[in-house]
Amino acid sequence: MRFAFLVHPLSERSRMLRRWDSAGGLRRSWGGDPLEFCSFLYRQVSHSEASPEEPRVEVIDELRDLRSRTGATAEGRLYEIPLDPEAILADPVAAMAYIEQATQMAADWGAQVVGLGSITGVIGGQGTYLAERAPIAVTTGNSLTVFATLQNLYHVCEEAHVDLSRETVAVVGIPGSIASAVARLLAPQCSELILVGRRKSSRAEQLAAEVGGELLFDIPTALTRARVVVSATSTGNCIEQQWLQPGSIVVDVGVPTDVCGATLERSDCLIISGGLARVPDTMPLDSMFLGFHHGVLPCCLGETMVLGLENRAESFSLGRNLDIDNVMEIGACAKEHGFDFTRLYSFGLELPDAALVQFNKALARSRRTGKLLPSKSAANGRPDGEHIAVTDHKTAAAGALESIQDLAVQAARLHARYINPVLVTL
Repeated sequence: MRFAFLVHPLSERSRMLRRWDSAGGLRRSWGGDPLEFCSFLYRQVSHSEASPEEPRVEVIDELRDLRSRTGATAEGRLYEIPLDPEAILADPVAAMAYIEQATQMAADWGAQVVGLGSITGVIGGQGTYLAERAPIAVTTGNSLTVFATLQNLYHVCEEAHVDLSRETVAVVGIPGSIASAVARLLAPQCSELILVGRRKSSRAEQLAAEVGGELLFDIPTALTRARVVVSATSTGNCIEQQWLQPGSIVVDVGVPTDVCGATLERSDCLIISGGLARVPDTMPLDSMFLGFHHGVLPCCLGETMVLGLENRAESFSLGRNLDIDNVMEIGACAKEHGFDFTRLYSFGLELPDAALVQFNKALARSRRTGKLLPSKSAANGRPDGEHIAVTDHKTAAAGALESIQDLAVQAARLHARYINPVLVTL
């Protein structure tokens, strides 16, 4: 089955760079002779200025010969509309015209479902406007994004020895579709839930009443009370790293990112790029997108890909209210096809083991100096770090290890991380 996925440049600068380097020569000359590189860049810029092109929808990548672990196959195309996030939000009417044009191009190619990437899935009622007019099925991919975000959160908490059932969790981005679904799923799993929105709204208040969470409209205040944060806004750059208290774990789903900065600036916090998965090992990485990102993709694309592998030409994730059953269903399908949600990334790069080691050391220092706020259960007399229901914890861990081979891999990884990290790095 053929599928399509719509993207946009993160900035006008990146769109121009792609236009200058449409044949890939700039990327190939990077790292070689500096004079040759500068000469090539000058020629490309001069040619672009001499013959300016009208902004248009373009096919920027082909995902061919995609085969999952089950043997299912699919083929996809990535279409880019010529507007960055600011331009899309400033003129959603013009953006929707480009989106409809790209969808028609995909349908003419033979695609049966189109996924809306990043801000293209925000305007138009989260895909509902396009779905009513498009000749093919439409999905925002938000259901698998929610599933992946939670899997990313569970995994980083396990790696950092954090028990969610004892933590206050803040969900930023209420009443957005991803943040709201995450809040509904996390509410029964954490000690206390704080919902953070930009302004008062009936939808936000209704959600707070439904999940029994406290509704706040000030991010810094929420971060002083929560050590576990999931952030999924559509505006980005709303969390300063210095606002985080020691021992904080942030899963950032925003595009552009919600946490300010390009790198992790503190050793006593973990900031994870949420909503990501790695494609099955059976899929080739010869496309520009999958090759550049080493097989890691955002799950808005992942959901579209899974629908293609499942041969399901249906509008799966639309609107603000995501069906929780759909979230779990598409997640199970993705796992069956071999998508991996256990890789941890921070600011787009794989999280090194050294960051986890430094985080755990920083936690230990904070506890000794009293700078770390106690978790909910610690306030009730249990020392922070002591596991409740040890039998359940061990059972869950044992269930995650399917074979002796898995144990061996985990043992080698933990040895490299804790016993002799310096030698392993060398």
